[in-house]
Amino acid sequence: MINKTEIDRIMKTEGKVKGAVFQTDAEYIKRTLGLEKLNKIRELLNSWGYPMDYENTKALEWFPAGLRALSLLAIQSVAGLDDGQIKEMGNQAPKHSFIVRLLFNFFVSLKKLSQSAPEFWRRHWAAGKLEAGEFNEAGKYLTIIIKDLDLHPFFCKYEEGYLQRIAQYINPSAKCQELKCTFRGGPHHEYRISWD
Repeated sequence: MINKTEIDRIMKTEGKVKGAVFQTDAEYIKRTLGLEKLNKIRELLNSWGYPMDYENTKALEWFPAGLRALSLLAIQSVAGLDDGQIKEMGNQAPKHSFIVRLLFNFFVSLKKLSQSAPEFWRRHWAAGKLEAGEFNEAGKYLTIIIKDLDLHPFFCKYEEGYLQRIAQYINPSAKCQELKCTFRGGPHHEYRISWD
């Protein structure tokens, strides 16, 4: 169980995130866990001092970045999700994101995805910085780097799944793995997307 010190640390994270992320959380919870679990998640967030009205959240409204991690932690706490399930939750999110549906027509190739990823990030986040790393067409991989956003290891797993799904829209064989992580001593978060 998360303690008050960790909650306060997470909520001191600078920046904001669009409400669309909470809408996708609510869709996932209702679809896979049920409305009763959504209510328990709301109760837990409220007991932590950070209430979240998932169903009445506006997609383009800004929320504190730390609330993103607290939402994932509350979901994990209530549902007992492991790392693989958190990654799968991230993988399902783009299917229900208003912003992804709005912007997806820009991603026509994995190279274009790599080039457009920083702009896509800025439409979701006013926190941290996403950079396109290496694009290696011959080696069939690209890297995405996220700097200055250290929410929680659950967010890292979620992001792994999220980036994988975005890449799978272009190439269904795409896989994503976090290679570097600040929670494991890395200088930043670095994700490698590879494909067949």
